Amino acid sequence: MRDYFTQCGVPFDFVLFTNYEQQVRSFVDGDIDLAWNGPIAHVLSQQHLGEGKVHSLGMRDVDRDFESVIAVRKSSGISNVDQLSGTHAITGASDSPQAHLIPVHWLVKKRGVTFASIKPFDLDMGKHGDTGMGEVKMLESMAANATESVGILSRSMWERGIDGAIPSVDPVALRANFEVLEGKDNLPPVFDQ
Repeated sequence: MRDYFTQCGVPFDFVLFTNYEQQVRSFVDGDIDLAWNGPIAHVLSQQHLGEGKVHSLGMRDVDRDFESVIAVRKSSGISNVDQLSGTHAITGASDSPQAHLIPVHWLVKKRGVTFASIKPFDLDMGKHGDTGMGEVKMLESMAANATESVGILSRSMWERGIDGAIPSVDPVALRANFEVLEGKDNLPPVFDQ
């Protein structure tokens, strides 16, 4: 990014932040002019500065088709989202757009699902799910045959779990006990993040 701006004749330097909240605060206070925000940090910036005061310049190509999924215990008999009410769900970190905020909002507010409980795995808070640590812990729990019947996470993390790409997750146990709900009555195929 610095090379690009320099080539365009715009002097550029950068500051690294340990969490998005600090970055948003610096952006709102005018200490920085440009921020590489995640979706939640973008919304927070808009809330602080007002509608029309924050503009997105672009998005990484790897984020364009990001999806969230609902993984259900095979023995639960759940085949669509309308059967999720009354279940105990686990999610990634509660500040994760892909593994908590967006899918839970859609399920509860748009589809009327009333969960018996929702347990987020709140690890590495302030990163808005970027590290995926909460999703890794929930996959470990699912593979260990915990009692939860529903897991909400990103499709990419789910696929890493069932493909054996996460050393601490048993892919055989995960595939044996859980499957992803698919189809038009489930999560919208793409969340704009």
